[in-house]
Amino acid sequence: MFSIIRDLHPPLALLISMPFLAMSAQAQTGTAVRVSYEFIATDATVNAPVFVRVVVENGLPDELTFRFLSNPLDYGGFRGSILRPDGETRSAPREHPESLGGSSSVNYESIQPFSKFTKVLLANKWFDFDIPGRYFVELETTNILAKDRAKLLYPTRGETIVDVAPRDPTALERICADLEQRVMNAPNTLAETEPAEALAYVTDPVAVPHLARLLRAKERHLAPMLTEALGRIADLTAVDALISVRDGPAIDEDTPAMARGALNRIEMTTNDIGIKLKIQNSRH
Repeated sequence: MFSIIRDLHPPLALLISMPFLAMSAQAQTGTAVRVSYEFIATDATVNAPVFVRVVVENGLPDELTFRFLSNPLDYGGFRGSILRPDGETRSAPREHPESLGGSSSVNYESIQPFSKFTKVLLANKWFDFDIPGRYFVELETTNILAKDRAKLLYPTRGETIVDVAPRDPTALERICADLEQRVMNAPNTLAETEPAEALAYVTDPVAVPHLARLLRAKERHLAPMLTEALGRIADLTAVDALISVRDGPAIDEDTPAMARGALNRIEMTTNDIGIKLKIQNSRH
């Protein structure tokens, strides 16, 4: 694991976007199936969204079916590990998507012979980029298979690195404002999901007013995602926003209950006595 560390050159510039071929195609799949990963260049600062592009190249004369299970909290069909700047190693997914809250969906993507399939993953769903420094990431697919021989799996692994700069509130505000606008301008609910999800994983106080506005404007479709996001931030401004949702008018009767649940989780897990008391006093 993390063999890239052995060959690492002196530190590169920030915002590295380096693709690595998944593994030797000869070693895993002949020359038939190849998967590559690359981090998409963004403002890679603490708490900003980090995206990785996955490209599956089908060199077989057969159609491939790529099955993956996903829900608002995780991905299926992929797994990964990360070595953080503080030396801690984490693996993902932490739980199988079926065991997580929220509705799950099974997706099947057909990859035609001698063609490519591309998917963009939000790495923050799995890993926290909450301290500055260099992160070493290893990813692999778990269940690419050929249509006419479903028992033959083609797992492929790749390694890459991303350098994360110190927290930059100005950059985070720019990112959050852009994502909020993309949600508001989306032509349909499906198009809202990707930018809303990215904003939901900006686990930073800068994101709170953007999340709160979207929760009011897009409650019917995005309330579960956005209340969870405020619960992850869990500072006083996030608590205020959740109290407002819990106690205010709602289009969907489930929305206040979601806010109440997020507040309960914050109360149980926070070490900040001021936040704990604020939640308790808000019930009176």
